[in-house]
Amino acid sequence: MKKLTQYLLGVATCVALTSAAHAALPGSILSPVGVLTNTLGNAGVGDDLHMIDQSGLSSGFTSGITDFNSYLAGNPTHTTIYFGYEWFPSFSFDGSQLPGVFVFDLGSVYSIDAMAIWNEESGGVKDIMLSIPSGPVLGLYTVASDAAYLSVGSYPAQVLTFGPIATQFIELTMYDYYGTYYPSPSIGELAFRLTAIPEPSTYAAVLGLGSLLGVGFLKRTKKAE
Repeated sequence: MKKLTQYLLGVATCVALTSAAHAALPGSILSPVGVLTNTLGNAGVGDDLHMIDQSGLSSGFTSGITDFNSYLAGNPTHTTIYFGYEWFPSFSFDGSQLPGVFVFDLGSVYSIDAMAIWNEESGGVKDIMLSIPSGPVLGLYTVASDAAYLSVGSYPAQVLTFGPIATQFIELTMYDYYGTYYPSPSIGELAFRLTAIPEPSTYAAVLGLGSLLGVGFLKRTKKAE
């Protein structure tokens, strides 16, 4: 009876892990669930949560479900209206606070290999580094200026790629900014791309095999009795 209980607990654990793994789909776009660190502060009208809440996007997505590449192929843009839609640093920002550091929480451990960033048009970021907190550097990038889109009223996403990395937290370090029309850095939105995870058929095969073994175990137990 003890072995049977252990077996059933094992199957239940596999089912739980399978459900958790498939809460997000491979290739989908993922928004962080929180900002753990922001050394540059907030302007009050442009809090850092606006970078991860899809506010200002011309079309939204379902985090962990919507396909990253397909979504971006539709050219979703971000409004140039800043009030309540974009992040701006504290009003005390004068450049001396750089480099600025942000740490984003993905909510769980995911494997990611790209970041989409909508770089605010009037004071977008320029030179940045993506890394794992107290871990490896994923890449150094110069994000293109979106100043040309100011007259258009909206600006598109840029995609920064890096080697696949499994992490719950990702750090963005900001070294420089454009400040074309506004004397500080700013970001409209950012999100990440999930890499492949085991296919549902793989999990089904494992669980199916486990069930057959369980049936065999029960038969042997009855014969022994």
